[in-house]
Amino acid sequence: MGKSKLGYRSRKRRQKKIMLITIIVLAVLAAGTVLLYLLQEEGKLPGGRPGESTSAEIPGDTTQAPEGSTGDVTGSTEEPTEEPTTEAVDLNMTIEDVWANDPRTPVEVKGVYLSAAAAARKDTLDAIINLLDTTEVNAVVIDIKDDIGNLTVDLGIDLARQIGATVECTFTRDQLQTILNTLKEHDAYLIARIAAFRDNILSQKKTDCSLWWKQAWGGEIYKDSQGYYWLEPDNETVQQYLLDISQACVDMGFDEIQYDYIRFPTSYIGRVEHYGGTGYYIDEAMTIYNTEAAQVRIDAVMSFVEKACRTLVPQGVFVSADVYGIVINSAEDAGNVGQDYAELSKWLDYICPMVYPSHYSSPIYGVQYPDTDPYTIVKGAMTDSKWKLEELEKSGKHCAIVRAWMQTFTANWLGEGKYLEYGGVELRQQINAVYDAGYKEWILWNSSGKYDKYVSGIEKK
Repeated sequence: MGKSKLGYRSRKRRQKKIMLITIIVLAVLAAGTVLLYLLQEEGKLPGGRPGESTSAEIPGDTTQAPEGSTGDVTGSTEEPTEEPTTEAVDLNMTIEDVWANDPRTPVEVKGVYLSAAAAARKDTLDAIINLLDTTEVNAVVIDIKDDIGNLTVDLGIDLARQIGATVECTFTRDQLQTILNTLKEHDAYLIARIAAFRDNILSQKKTDCSLWWKQAWGGEIYKDSQGYYWLEPDNETVQQYLLDISQACVDMGFDEIQYDYIRFPTSYIGRVEHYGGTGYYIDEAMTIYNTEAAQVRIDAVMSFVEKACRTLVPQGVFVSADVYGIVINSAEDAGNVGQDYAELSKWLDYICPMVYPSHYSSPIYGVQYPDTDPYTIVKGAMTDSKWKLEELEKSGKHCAIVRAWMQTFTANWLGEGKYLEYGGVELRQQINAVYDAGYKEWILWNSSGKYDKYVSGIEKK
């Protein structure tokens, strides 16, 4: 009997020991699991939730690396990632969501245009950097798709390669990225210029994307009086091609996408298939302005503008377009080229009228030779802009900011007595006209990218 009790007690002790060891092992495993989870949550081990940043937060340390910097934050021992971590885009966000509570930070732009060829020249780029450092200039417009249809950099777009639009690229992608990074180091706001519908390459390689002459005028691919070919604005392939280029620019870090030639051609538009005609070209007997045909062209351009804004704005980028200055107060000119100033302003972040004095017909705003009075011409055009957009601005709805193009070139082709030699004084007169009309932004156009003679008009005060 005693032997039996001893055996029973021994078994109980062994069972207790086993239970204790089991409890200890389970506790260690549980503690390890919790610790692993916490380390993953803090980003000190790989394997965090999909889409979350793996950079550790340091309690009490609010120091952040400069935007675009690849260097470590002071006190951090982490290796820099290949691409900067950015806040995920809400794929369900609409343009209306952005307008309701815009998370973007707008910049009051004082910009200069720089062709790809100019940007590739070190001396020109250095001069632009000097402008950024010493004058009012804080933004640079760079060509990505030029007026002929060439891409200035291969963005990896299949269609562009297929049609030969990347054969004559000015930059490699790395070269352009280096230029953009350099400009960003000097606090430049970067604008990608895309010439939209004037395109000799895509038009001829994919003729189903082109404007065509009416049968009565030959029924061939449309070519304007200067030898340029044009794309159909509402063609699905055309629109997607332009959006693919735009998206690649966003991915490279541009702050704004700017569309130029976002219109129909000005010459012989009435003889173009599908889009009707102007007053004198709809048919031989027609002598009044054809508003129905004009609306067709306006709708075609607007179909792309709305699509581009809906696609790009929710990604945090700004969208702008260049328009003729004359369309502000001329419904007929607006209809001819398909640029409705007020309608465009309902969608764009910025609308950029080209109010170069040299481009106005005589007389206008009481001036016989417009190029000889830059202040009066620009002030008149910008005042018209205020009047044109007044109702939209008062409605409380979204309305584009107006940013005018300034003339920084001499229009000696106008002939003796009809033009001025433009320099800093003439530029300042234009800028003052913009300010006096109630606007704050401007961009300078010079095809060579040389602005030395205009510096006195844009010096910091």
